[in-house]
Amino acid sequence: MSSIIGEAQSPNRPAVLVVHQVPFYRIGLSLGLGKEGFDVAEASSLDGTEKAIWDACLVQFDVVGESKGVADLRARYPEAAVVVVVDEPSVTSYRSALAAGADGVAPQDVALPEMINVLKTAMDGRTLLPVSIAHGLVRHPGQAPSELRLPDAAVGWLRALSHGESIASIARSAGYSERQMYRTMQQLYHQIGAKNRQQAIVLATKWGFTAVESG
Repeated sequence: MSSIIGEAQSPNRPAVLVVHQVPFYRIGLSLGLGKEGFDVAEASSLDGTEKAIWDACLVQFDVVGESKGVADLRARYPEAAVVVVVDEPSVTSYRSALAAGADGVAPQDVALPEMINVLKTAMDGRTLLPVSIAHGLVRHPGQAPSELRLPDAAVGWLRALSHGESIASIARSAGYSERQMYRTMQQLYHQIGAKNRQQAIVLATKWGFTAVESG
């Protein structure tokens, strides 16, 4: 059982839960975030953390594991941005964390200002990636499942998402209402095996669906 140390209280400061198995790391990160205006609590695992509401969760990848762990975390805190802390800043580790459903990814040895940038960007509904990682995700696409057959329109919607277009913008282009487009995109996410927008973008990029067509 893990207890929460320093539960968030101030309504004027973003509430962040830091979950990491190494005490020195999570305590140091918590102190640093606290000095930068965050209301921080820390724990060694997700056990016993259900009683508070967080704006964001900074969690070690080893704690949440694959997609089920991130899904469980989202079920507990549906409004919180989830940033996964990885051991190595590789294309593989970023892809794994994003495919699991993370809103952001940061290497655990990154400087505090960069960690805060990743955290704030995720809380703003966006994902911050190093240029080398972004290029790696694009240059080394995987292969989509052989049974997956997407119409050109669906591929175009995934491409538009990856280029930052909103659901409202895609709906206007497709001639749908925003509500219809939202339902259609949820069905598309399910079809490709994604749980949310971020994971759909990662999978579509991995499979080469988001490359801009030439000519």
